[in-house]
Amino acid sequence: MMLKDSFTSSMEIVLHVDEKIPCYPLLQESERELLYLNGYNFYEIGDYQKSSLFFMRLVLADPLEKKYWKGFASSRQMEKKYEEATHGWACYSFLDPENPIAHIHAAECFLSLEENIEAKKALSCAENLPLNEDLKKRVDSLKELINASQL
Repeated sequence: MMLKDSFTSSMEIVLHVDEKIPCYPLLQESERELLYLNGYNFYEIGDYQKSSLFFMRLVLADPLEKKYWKGFASSRQMEKKYEEATHGWACYSFLDPENPIAHIHAAECFLSLEENIEAKKALSCAENLPLNEDLKKRVDSLKELINASQL
């Protein structure tokens, strides 16, 4: 299948809405893989708006798959749609409760929204989870930003 055909096929899946059925139809595994690949590729080339469309379609089709939420939240954050990204990071954190990265990204979003109290809460959640040295530095850096913005 040529790339153009693959993209066209994926867009048909993304944009399919059956007026008789108020929810999205189930996707076959091959369709989910194709949508994920396209969403990931658009993310990698910096087209976050298109990436978001693919990941949104995937989370609607399979809301319990954490990698779809991670893709959706990451895309929205890169689009600077921070409020939507925080919702995506919250869903991701429920599906991967031992991973602090969702809380750290949520804190970044809250800082961008100038919601320092929420950012502190997100960082507190991250600190209650195991952090490697890089993540610990990232949390400390974000805490410094919060403290600097309160001066």
